[in-house]
Amino acid sequence: MLVAYGKNVNIRDGGWTVQGNGGGASKASFNLLGGYVEFDVDVSGTRAGVNANLYAIAPTTGPDGYDPEQYCDGAGVKPWCIELDWLESNGHCAGASTLHTIPGPGSNGCTAWGCRVEYTTDNPKFSMRVEYGTDGSQTIYKDGQALTGFNPSPDGSTWSKIQSEMNSKGVILYGSEWTGWVPHDTCGGPNPGDLDASLQYRQHRS
Repeated sequence: MLVAYGKNVNIRDGGWTVQGNGGGASKASFNLLGGYVEFDVDVSGTRAGVNANLYAIAPTTGPDGYDPEQYCDGAGVKPWCIELDWLESNGHCAGASTLHTIPGPGSNGCTAWGCRVEYTTDNPKFSMRVEYGTDGSQTIYKDGQALTGFNPSPDGSTWSKIQSEMNSKGVILYGSEWTGWVPHDTCGGPNPGDLDASLQYRQHRS
């Protein structure tokens, strides 16, 4: 694991804590086909309007593994790559999981706008498990319950893109805290929350 950016990121064995604006990432990339990732989340100290997240991206890395200068994502602000948002929280009141596998905006699949499912949460401490089939299909669980109702609905081309990227490059794990967009802003936001006062904790268990 490494500090991606920010001054108050504390790398721990198998995870990290983030205080304020910052993020951490895995140094190695992983082919998750036929496998899974499990992680524990504590956003009890994350303020409403702050996006605390954990996701996977597929940058092109060198022999020494991931370097923060190689960052890419599905929004296309940086160089584009697939982005699998396992968790984006709105403080400790709501969350979303989103797939981005098509460059550019639009509602024709999992574009920069994403194939997304949102939910509210009463418990800021929870566990998530993300499973991948050998065909690239993804199933994500929150406290043992599968998240369903993604809109738009991912299809075979979504899974094929994930399969291809996993086989060719693998994905790194990336987590951060920032403001500017949060899911389900009726429970907090949309104005940016108190980022400096927010704390998130994640423990990776895959």
